[in-house]
Amino acid sequence: MSNIGALSQAVRKGLGGVVLLGGVAPNTFAQQITKLVERSGDHVAPLIASDEEGGAVQRLADVIYPLQSAETMGTWSESEVTRTAAKYGKAMKELGVDMALSPVADLNSPGHFIGSQSRAFSSTPSGAARSAIAWATGLESVGVAPVIKHWPGHGRATDTHYSPGIIPAYDQLQKSDLVPFDRAIAAGFTAVMVGHLESKGLTERGVPASRSPKALAILRDHIGPDGLIITDSLSMNAALVGVNHRPGEAVLASLDAGVDVALICSGPSDIVERVVTRISPDGLTRDDLIDKVKRILAWKKRFGVIE
Repeated sequence: MSNIGALSQAVRKGLGGVVLLGGVAPNTFAQQITKLVERSGDHVAPLIASDEEGGAVQRLADVIYPLQSAETMGTWSESEVTRTAAKYGKAMKELGVDMALSPVADLNSPGHFIGSQSRAFSSTPSGAARSAIAWATGLESVGVAPVIKHWPGHGRATDTHYSPGIIPAYDQLQKSDLVPFDRAIAAGFTAVMVGHLESKGLTERGVPASRSPKALAILRDHIGPDGLIITDSLSMNAALVGVNHRPGEAVLASLDAGVDVALICSGPSDIVERVVTRISPDGLTRDDLIDKVKRILAWKKRFGVIE
């Protein structure tokens, strides 16, 4: 958000949205959002998203107010979690933020990264599912799109900012880590963030779920043709293994594998151009991209970004 001109130019070239990563002064935040949308001109307005889990991961804490951690909220009643999300989501929407990259549906596993950051609601699948659904319900009730993350379950992985996330085999995940995601999807929450996680039987060897055709096909089957598949940040080391540590290659591989929205942290205009030039009958096709764009436009319309 520090360079509105560059972001606006990227939107005009085809960038579909902006993710907030902090660093915005509270007294200028709303004006910067407005300016970004206005400078997009006649192009489709960008979707504005933000990491708003509560606790350690809350980009708008200084702009709105701090939230308790997911671990703390996991001890609350479902109705209290829903009320908290609705109140906070209303403030987000008033600022022009359309999507929250939350709730976390991962399990709280002692000794692992997500749990050490108090980012998970519960150590049990049923507890994580209840709180995640309650949080998503509150956000959606005030017009903010919730995103369930980090499929297929980051609870037992290392920190993927620094190394590949190896998690249990798929048959084990189906009995535990995947349960909260399955229940949230069954409840109608079909925007899902995919982690850079490897699981035997789910992903191809050495390929994270975020660019695994096999894993993404399974997820697509669960969320249906209108669901939205979003990557975790493609600047993380775990996302760059196998693509020569080039974010642009990670974006292309993820889109080709079945992702709809690729999260990037730098060089958006260059990457947009690379996506366009990569279109071919043997790889990422024009029809593939049109299907992705249709899904994104439908979500933008559903949550009031466009008419």
